[in-house]
Amino acid sequence: MKNEIVSASLPNTLAHIEWQKFSPGDICRMHVHDEIELLKVSTGRLKCVVGEEEYVLSQGQVLFINSRVPHYTTPVEGNTEQIFLQFRIDNFIDDPVSKIGTVLARFSEYTDRQGYVINDCPELCGYIDIIQKEFFSKEDGYEEYIKAAIYSIIGYLSRHHVIENHNKLLESSAIIRIMPVLEYIDQNYFREISLDEISGVLNINPYYFCRLFKSATGSSFCEYLNFVRISKSEKFFKTNDKSIMEISLDVGFSSVTYFNRIFRKYKGCTPTVYRKAQNAENAE
Repeated sequence: MKNEIVSASLPNTLAHIEWQKFSPGDICRMHVHDEIELLKVSTGRLKCVVGEEEYVLSQGQVLFINSRVPHYTTPVEGNTEQIFLQFRIDNFIDDPVSKIGTVLARFSEYTDRQGYVINDCPELCGYIDIIQKEFFSKEDGYEEYIKAAIYSIIGYLSRHHVIENHNKLLESSAIIRIMPVLEYIDQNYFREISLDEISGVLNINPYYFCRLFKSATGSSFCEYLNFVRISKSEKFFKTNDKSIMEISLDVGFSSVTYFNRIFRKYKGCTPTVYRKAQNAENAE
């Protein structure tokens, strides 16, 4: 299975937009990526396998595919066309606490469903049509129209409970208790943070802190810190030309070898492969 590296279609809009026309026998092999995906069938019929579920979509239907869920598509008949949109919700949230919630959700693999077919959705289709029109016409202000449509899509998916509001993740007492710690990590991830220092944020001893953090997130403080650092490094790869060693230091890793190992753990490929894929797609 391919671990797909999704790059932004537009320099200032962290989303991937693509139109695809299938020929008989075409197949998009099984792959997985961090972004959620919305797939709209424009003409024809398309078979989509998402996790363990199989869907056959007709013209006008939209399929939601959750983050990190393996999936592939193949046409059921000729002249099948689709447009799909891939993005990470946390890239479109400005509030720091809300953004921490979405990062924690991805780290904890908090998913409500793998795939979901949305029928009779003229409002949602309208937002996707706006994105398609603006992306291909590129008239003045098109990036702003696309961003606005993506915000509308996030609101639609939340209102119709296709995705749950990320704030629901933050309602448990354990999460509320460690929220100052999550904010502290988000602001200081680039430097060494000792267990004594981080437990001091809550004025509790390190032993009790480890138990509390584990109960809230399901994992250790070090694992979460590494995940945050890797998430930050992705953005650095997309926005500057620093070397892999420089980026590993910028996000808080003291060893580039360790950085490479942790990056592969969370992204399924090395930083070198990730950067090459980014550069290749940006050159298209």
